[in-house]
Amino acid sequence: MTFANIQWTWMNGEFTPWAESTVPLSTHALHYGTGVFEGIRSYAVDGEAAIFRLDAHLARFYRSAEVYGMRIPFSPEQLTEAIGGVLRRNRLTDSYIRPIAYMGAETLGIRAQCSTETAILAWPQMAHVSEQSRMRGARLTVSPYRKFDARMMPTTAKACGQYLNSRLATMDASRRGYDEALLLNIDGNVAEAAVTNVFVVNGRTLRTNDEKSSILMGITRDSILALARAAGIPVVIRPLTLAHSYGGRPEKSRRSFSVRHGVRDFAGRGTGWCSDWKVRAGASHGADTRRVRSGENGSRSRVESLVAPRARSRNSGRRGIQQINYARQEKLRGIRER
Repeated sequence: MTFANIQWTWMNGEFTPWAESTVPLSTHALHYGTGVFEGIRSYAVDGEAAIFRLDAHLARFYRSAEVYGMRIPFSPEQLTEAIGGVLRRNRLTDSYIRPIAYMGAETLGIRAQCSTETAILAWPQMAHVSEQSRMRGARLTVSPYRKFDARMMPTTAKACGQYLNSRLATMDASRRGYDEALLLNIDGNVAEAAVTNVFVVNGRTLRTNDEKSSILMGITRDSILALARAAGIPVVIRPLTLAHSYGGRPEKSRRSFSVRHGVRDFAGRGTGWCSDWKVRAGASHGADTRRVRSGENGSRSRVESLVAPRARSRNSGRRGIQQINYARQEKLRGIRER
């Protein structure tokens, strides 16, 4: 991952040169982690950037800010326009987009009340694991660190400081030669990986957990479940135990990343299997995927609807999404647009 060719960001309503995109040392979020963010993907579709489920990501962004008492001083429409402008100015198509809202620099202290600063940056695709691991399957280990419980911190909010938990787990896994860490919750059941939701495939049944297991409810998780149900794949949502993971085929849903990759080695036990489940551009459910276009004379960007497919029954009208594959290259059927 590199920012070498990134020239522009957006900060508090203005497009800002990268070199000038700085914050004061007294910024509250720098000291206390008091910020929220989103991780959004765009993909190259017909040579233009198509943003995956932008509306759903922005809705969660505002919900996370509300949890921490922050009011984002811009509308979703303004942020949508700003995101399109950042992609256009940096000539990005396949990219990772990071809107962030954080407490400002007026004062410090745990009771401090500061303004809410808002910024957007984007850069070329970011991979959490290597290309080799994505192709062959990741090596996964159980972390000695537990996922914090929802009664300790709101796990459904995507907040900056909360990711220290994931950071510790990832550092430990890397030191021990693994690609990814699996965090258990305080009950000893599976919560999630460091930055991913977890699925387990048993035969033709797809299993995963929910917010009762102290997970972040991923946007991509929601899309996978909708697509699976539309294809008639049995879905079971309940707490996951390590026995489920050892006995099934562990699968990780990268939050808004392009590839759901399988696991070939789980805590030293070879699974002998690697998924090729992929969810690519245009595979959204219940929200638009947005295409970024240049405005008149290239002076502005427009973010317009690309597709808005919704899952329906297998007997509904046929209009498949070609970008979806399931294990062993079986096509997911029954994905319809209305």
